[in-house]
Amino acid sequence: PITLEGPHSARVDRRALVDRANVVVTSVDPQTVLSVGNGQTAFTADVTGLQTLNATYLSPPLLTQTHADWGWHVTPPPAGVEPLRFTEAEISARNHSARYPVLQPKLAAETAWLRANPHRLSLLRLFLRRSDPRLPPIAPSDLRSPRQTLHLWNGTLTSSFELDGAPVSVVTAVHPSLDALATRVCSAAVRSRRLGLGLAFPYGSEAFQGGLEWGKADRHASTLVSGGGGGGG
Repeated sequence: PITLEGPHSARVDRRALVDRANVVVTSVDPQTVLSVGNGQTAFTADVTGLQTLNATYLSPPLLTQTHADWGWHVTPPPAGVEPLRFTEAEISARNHSARYPVLQPKLAAETAWLRANPHRLSLLRLFLRRSDPRLPPIAPSDLRSPRQTLHLWNGTLTSSFELDGAPVSVVTAVHPSLDALATRVCSAAVRSRRLGLGLAFPYGSEAFQGGLEWGKADRHASTLVSGGGGGGG
């Protein structure tokens, strides 16, 4: 608390003052996404606190993505495209000349590739999933009484809702200085193994406003490392 000295001194409850500005979401709204992060790493979530409803939140730039300062990707040039052929053009104006990377019609393919690369890479998708593979993915209509709060004081995101008759609560946070994401999911559906977490990794997208490319699994691979051992996946 801050103490103000003087004849009308009063104590200011700083946390209560900040908590008044907490962001609250009470419905599935594709135009309302909230993020947690530390200035270097950011995780954008839907109303479940994770990235469960990706098919609903499709309007760039309000995509549910995960980014870090170091998360960049370069798409291999298509056959016949040679970026090294591109050269800057010399532009003269007012007795001064400088070289600029301007569009060159004869190198349109190279220009397009250079303009799109490198590009931001969404690192992963973390989402809730039903454990039974015979059941459909979770849809917005499956959620009952959603309520989500972004707590500005500590940077955590808390989400609660009812799914398949069971209350679910989710806490999401990013470490204040590390590239680390943490989540806690509490529900009887988790204890009974009816509900779990899914993890997916997209390929890089050259879309101007960002995007998620899920149709190129043959172009990348991920390795899960745990306790010094590892396995491919």
